[in-house]
Amino acid sequence: MLCGLTTQYNRCQQNCHSGICDSLRCRALDKCNQICLLSDCGSMTCDAKKCIQGCSRSGNCSSMTCPKSVNSCDQVSASEMTCEANACTQVCNENGCQMTCPAGGRNCTQTAIKSRATMKCDREEYIQVCISDQCSMSCMSSVTEGRCQQACSSSTCKSMTCDSTNCTQNADDGESDMECLAGVKRCKQVGGLGKATMRCDGDVCEQACRRGNCDMTCSSSVKECHQICVSGGKCLYRCDAASCKLDCVSGSSCTNVKRNDGAPLKRGFFISGVVLVVIVNM
Repeated sequence: MLCGLTTQYNRCQQNCHSGICDSLRCRALDKCNQICLLSDCGSMTCDAKKCIQGCSRSGNCSSMTCPKSVNSCDQVSASEMTCEANACTQVCNENGCQMTCPAGGRNCTQTAIKSRATMKCDREEYIQVCISDQCSMSCMSSVTEGRCQQACSSSTCKSMTCDSTNCTQNADDGESDMECLAGVKRCKQVGGLGKATMRCDGDVCEQACRRGNCDMTCSSSVKECHQICVSGGKCLYRCDAASCKLDCVSGSSCTNVKRNDGAPLKRGFFISGVVLVVIVNM
């Protein structure tokens, strides 16, 4: 379906209730919609102020592309999305999805429900929410202030690689893996019941471990490195930062591997019942 490419329209809409709808190319002044209820939709390329591609669980959205001229771009029950619009949103249900947001827009949000999801983004603000499956995220920031967040509930944060200004990863039940590159101002990981792994080259790094097993490594480029291990967690801490701090509380078991070229460890709160093991590498 071609709409608005030769004759200008305010709105264009494609409804697909059965069978297969071919691709939609839409250039409208205000809005473009592609709705697939009991059918499969082909690709959607949209150039309007607002673009929406919506599929039911029994339908399948192939792909969606929005250029920089678009204000907002939304894809529901999604598969693949490439979005240069100012605001981009993707919601995935069961089938798996991937989202790419190049530089130029303001925010980018991906929500995956019982679905594997991947996200690559370069924005002021980008968020990935993963529920009951496995997600990975790669975020960059070509702007002065960029915030990158990944939240996983009953799922696995397979990997988060962050080269933004501020990076945050929150895990509930599943495993989590986070890496912050040099140049990141602040990097924070909150681990839940599963294993949490953090490798940090940013300025300020923090890992909070709740009941799970945590592994944190800070390089010599880090200014401040802080690991907090609570509620019976088992934590491994390697720090070569300018300032190193370890808080091991509430029956946790902590192992601090201190290299000879590392800075002195600043001990935080150590409560009775805590096991602290210090290993010095020669």
